[in-house]
Amino acid sequence: MGAKAPFLMRRNMFELNESRKTTVKKIYDHAKNELGHVWRYVITVDDFYKNPDEVREIALNGTRKIDKKYTGNLIGSRVVENIEGFDENLKSVFEKACQFDFWNPEYDDTFWRDTKFMVNITNGDDIETRFNEKKHTYTFHKDSTNYKWAAVIYLNKDEECDGGTNFYAWMPEDPSAVPRLEYESEMKYNRMVLYECGHMHGAVLKRGMFTEFPRLVQVLFM
Repeated sequence: MGAKAPFLMRRNMFELNESRKTTVKKIYDHAKNELGHVWRYVITVDDFYKNPDEVREIALNGTRKIDKKYTGNLIGSRVVENIEGFDENLKSVFEKACQFDFWNPEYDDTFWRDTKFMVNITNGDDIETRFNEKKHTYTFHKDSTNYKWAAVIYLNKDEECDGGTNFYAWMPEDPSAVPRLEYESEMKYNRMVLYECGHMHGAVLKRGMFTEFPRLVQVLFM
């Protein structure tokens, strides 16, 4: 069963909060250049949606897909809904954020031509299954080179939140080395985090987490 009809019909449910709060974090990363490093940036926007409860409701009521063509290497399942008008309120804020002078990639709007509402859902059983008989619960990775930026929006209520998203410095000359943790973006209800797809990162997922409530994270790639 897909998302409930009343929510699909509300085109303005993805309206942004006019009083949202934006911060920028500058993070060190290794690089193959003359300096041996590069500065990366993570943009955090708190109180992102005006009506986050409605967005959360779609995530909780959507059909959870487990096929790899939808989930990739995701730990858990993914809700994918084709919602008409979904991008109308989101496009302008990401266009602005992705054109700050400190970014290296150039922005284009091709992403928005076929974008869908996507939410990653991970529970304790998913974590146990993925890391069964493994010593470490590493999740660090880089996103597809088909995109330049990625964003996550946390949809867990504050009492359900745990962990967040880690960002790392990674040595490209030694791919087998474990990346060094540089920054943890704490999970908080209705918080959006924007970063470069080429920035090594990973969800904070450990055994014993999300046994009572699933981790709900809206994802966008652009």
